[in-house]
Amino acid sequence: VTTQSTWDSIMSVNLSKTDARKLRKEEQRKKKMEKLSKKQQEETTEDEKKEEKKIEEVKKVEEKKIVEASTIEIPKIDEKKKEDIQKIDGAKGEERGKIEEKKEPSKLASPKSKEEKVSSPRKKKAPDKNLDYAPDGMNAAEKEPEEKKETARGIKDTRDKKIEEKEQASEIAVPKQKIIYGNVVRQAFSHLEQFQSKSIADIIQEFEKEGKKIHWKIAQIGLNFIGGLTLGGNSKCIMLMNAFKEFFSEYTKPEDKTVRDYLGTTVKVYEQFLRRCREFSAGIENAIKYIKKIVSIVPPERDDSSAKSWLISKIDQFIERRIVGAIDIISEQGASLIQNGDVILTFSRSAAVEELIKKAKEMKKEFKVIVVEGRPDRGARTMMERLAKIGVHCVFTLTQSVLYLIKDVTKVLLGATSLLTNGSLVGRIGTAMIACIAHSYHKPVIACCETYKFSDKVQFDSLSHNLMGNPDYLAHSTIFIEQTSIKKTHLSNWQASPNLVIVNPIYDVSPSEYIDMIITEIGNIPPSSAQIAKSEVDKDTSFDQRSLHEFHFF
Repeated sequence: VTTQSTWDSIMSVNLSKTDARKLRKEEQRKKKMEKLSKKQQEETTEDEKKEEKKIEEVKKVEEKKIVEASTIEIPKIDEKKKEDIQKIDGAKGEERGKIEEKKEPSKLASPKSKEEKVSSPRKKKAPDKNLDYAPDGMNAAEKEPEEKKETARGIKDTRDKKIEEKEQASEIAVPKQKIIYGNVVRQAFSHLEQFQSKSIADIIQEFEKEGKKIHWKIAQIGLNFIGGLTLGGNSKCIMLMNAFKEFFSEYTKPEDKTVRDYLGTTVKVYEQFLRRCREFSAGIENAIKYIKKIVSIVPPERDDSSAKSWLISKIDQFIERRIVGAIDIISEQGASLIQNGDVILTFSRSAAVEELIKKAKEMKKEFKVIVVEGRPDRGARTMMERLAKIGVHCVFTLTQSVLYLIKDVTKVLLGATSLLTNGSLVGRIGTAMIACIAHSYHKPVIACCETYKFSDKVQFDSLSHNLMGNPDYLAHSTIFIEQTSIKKTHLSNWQASPNLVIVNPIYDVSPSEYIDMIITEIGNIPPSSAQIAKSEVDKDTSFDQRSLHEFHFF
């Protein structure tokens, strides 16, 4: 066992060893620092010597330049320049005298103090224009004297007075033309064929002067087109086809012409006559094309009686299969889409939509119909009356309240005047607004369109092409007071006011985005398939020499 004294001695020996190590390390560090300081001092002395040499070289170069400058001779001033300087000094003195004379007495009476004179900067005077340069650092394009300014002002004043006198004289001679805003509106619709009140007698006389006779039944159709007596594209097309049936049954062919030649020329004349009465819709256009086609392929071996019966049978086929039969198929397909509890919204009057609703009622389905009327067309009233007679619960309203009623609607059924190649739907004015509202509220929009109304045209808006109606239909309205209708003309003299223009377009265009489905006799198709459907229909309805006697549409 070790005692306390032995433990203290061991610890003192260990401490002495550590102290010796520390001292050795400090001595080594000091030696290193001394070596480094010596090297740095040597380097600094070398740098100082180099800088001193550079300074001495610069001083020598400057001294050489001073010596060379002292030896350069100063060039003497020419006598001409001395004379020019003297002239300038004389001109300065004259200008100062003129300016002092023109000064106001108040300014002369209050001389400036010495301090103000020292503080105020001296103004530069304009140099003599006869000299080529401006001495004393002056710019040659300084301000002109006050006399020249006054003369310039006087010239400007006289010019302004002359201009004012000329303007006053022109105003007195030629008064300003007033802007007639009615003309501006007319220019916006000037590219469209404007409505003109036509006389059927005048049109017939024009054709008779050219030696072209018009059949009485065709003249009756032209009168109907001008007056707009028949509403609906299907009814007009049926009337047209029946008129040509009457003509085919009564015509007498000249002996020197064949059936094809005679009927071909007469049908073209009747087409020109009807176009003079009114522009064709897509359905009427396709019906006229069909008549021209069957006339062009009349078998040459047929006599007049057999040719007449053949042409009449072809027209009956068109009416039965393309119009009446197509409406029956559309109504059956559309009625299957209606369910119990539906609220259906329709606009204006459409024969296909009317038959569809009747067919759904025959299936004993319970639903409600909202019939929307768009002025000035009042076909929706006749449709509402017919539906109410068969027991359909109807609500009659105008276009202004569609936004209020659209929330409860489950389906929207629309008629169509034509279906364009790009899928847009042409309908009665107001159809596009109904389709837009229904699309914004995510309501299904279903259109009913027969294939004979398909068109090759492409249209994106209602202004590029449209048919203008009679503006008097809008100017004349009917007011209902206490359940009695009183006819009152509000704008009977509207044509006399130059700032008033009444625009009555008949159709509008609904974009394909607003239409969800189109019901046709060949099936239910999306608007994007309009072009394909038309091409298939044209293939089925095309004629060839092998199928003259047996003609099948579908």
